[in-house]
Amino acid sequence: MFLEFLESENVGLQEAKVDHVVRYAESLVGSPATKARRIRSVKSLMKYAHQTGYTVFNVALILKAPSVRDTLHERILNEETVQGLLAAAEPGRNYLLIKLLYAAGSRITETVNLTWADLSIDRVTFHGKGGKTRTVKLSAQFVNELRKLRWKSDTDHSFVFKSRRGNPLCVREARQIIYETADAIGEKASPHWLRHAHASHALDNGAPIHLVQATLGHANVATTSRYLHARPNEGSSQFLNL
Repeated sequence: MFLEFLESENVGLQEAKVDHVVRYAESLVGSPATKARRIRSVKSLMKYAHQTGYTVFNVALILKAPSVRDTLHERILNEETVQGLLAAAEPGRNYLLIKLLYAAGSRITETVNLTWADLSIDRVTFHGKGGKTRTVKLSAQFVNELRKLRWKSDTDHSFVFKSRRGNPLCVREARQIIYETADAIGEKASPHWLRHAHASHALDNGAPIHLVQATLGHANVATTSRYLHARPNEGSSQFLNL
């Protein structure tokens, strides 16, 4: 978007001036989070261009991304809601999809891309962002439940979650399963909210933060630690004798 803006101004990246980046930032529309992400992208680009000698100055140094209110706590389902989703889910594929998203804290894309080769006795291997893989321990009983989804015609490279016609379940279809199940109990939920719930509930119940980090595949423990601060109804003051 920034390069297209510069093109409309008849200048290239090397010719960009402070005025260009300021006017680009002022032209942005959308939520504060969207604006902040786009401004940070330009700042990162121009910093790299300057560091590598592609540009003489870092003309985006003046830009400041708008502050974004942390709404993570609003997107964490409580345990009762998760249990309600599982109870309302259609038995079989839909139920196991929701259960796996919560139990493993997995992303929706890596979940629908699971093949039978990714399952072992009590573990599931996910292929995540940037080609990274991680293995998550689950109960052997749960893995056996997943194996009941296997069709006779399946090979080890067949997908675990399939449509009624046997095609791989796409991300859009998987999301729709979550939305419709949540709607049936008068709630709102998404696949990523189940991932948030996994992290928050695991930490609430005493799981070590480094274990939650490894399970979710967070590159930095600081990302995982956000869930320690996502509960607005709790504070250390409640542990004081006042």
